Amino acid sequence: MSDTHQQHQSTGLDRLLDDAAAAHRREAVPGELLERVETSLRTRQRHNRSLAAGLGGAAMLVLAVGWFGLHLAGQKQASDPRVNPPVAANATTPAPPPARVEIGVPDDVIVQRIPTKNPNITILWLHPEVKVADGEPASQADPASPKGRTT
Repeated sequence: MSDTHQQHQSTGLDRLLDDAAAAHRREAVPGELLERVETSLRTRQRHNRSLAAGLGGAAMLVLAVGWFGLHLAGQKQASDPRVNPPVAANATTPAPPPARVEIGVPDDVIVQRIPTKNPNITILWLHPEVKVADGEPASQADPASPKGRTT
């Protein structure tokens, strides 16, 4: 039975008991009726407890069987050499060669290399060439200028 149905029946029984109590104040309630209602309530409570215990036990059984099945399947996979082939203790994967990337730098750019902890990564800062006041690039005005050089 669903919870809504049980609540509806419980509400109906409560109403009957309230009506019976009100009627008892007006007139005597037959003892047999009161006994039947109390017996019905006790039986229903026992039935509900048995149902809850049975459902709880069934849920625990399903969880235990599922866990045990997964545990056995995991052990079988771990011990099956076709699924997990053994790895040699000294087998190391050789490191791939470092990738070399070259970029084309225009003549009017100064490149500054910034090394990092990783030998495969270099940061490049690109700076525009400095121009002197007469509009001539600094590299032409000063032969010691770092034009085309990298630092």
